[in-house]
Amino acid sequence: MLKRTVIVLVSLTFALLCTTAAHIGYATLTRIWLDRVHFFNYHYPLAHLLCASAAFGIAIVMFLRARAVASLLFLIGVIGLFFMTVYDCFVCWGMTYHWFRGFFRLQEHPVVAFMIHILEALFLLTYIGIVWMSLRFARRHLTNRWSRPRAAVLSSFV
Repeated sequence: MLKRTVIVLVSLTFALLCTTAAHIGYATLTRIWLDRVHFFNYHYPLAHLLCASAAFGIAIVMFLRARAVASLLFLIGVIGLFFMTVYDCFVCWGMTYHWFRGFFRLQEHPVVAFMIHILEALFLLTYIGIVWMSLRFARRHLTNRWSRPRAAVLSSFV
């Protein structure tokens, strides 16, 4: 019983650490490093679009390699991130290059706002997918040694 509890706690800790590391890594990459590069200062949303495209490519590869529910949740969440980023790019570039001249209102259309909220909710599936994949990895690889019987130590001096 205690062994099972320790395995679950180690798996959950590993999964939460992986999820936190993924979030911090993505946020650091998009907000600190890429926004400070000279080229991306003039094309602000391009850095976020490139990172979202890279995450989308990684999600597709992960789904094609392991067709599991966890990778499907991760893919759906990254699709939400990608389309939110595309929308942000469209609005930012539209405001910069005056695409909305004569059409601009202070509020978004309610249908567009509803779709953005749906994409934000889909983006939460990214974290659920990362936690699930990390739990599967931890259960399969990190705690597998505890379930095997210990081998006898062979002396090299014999």
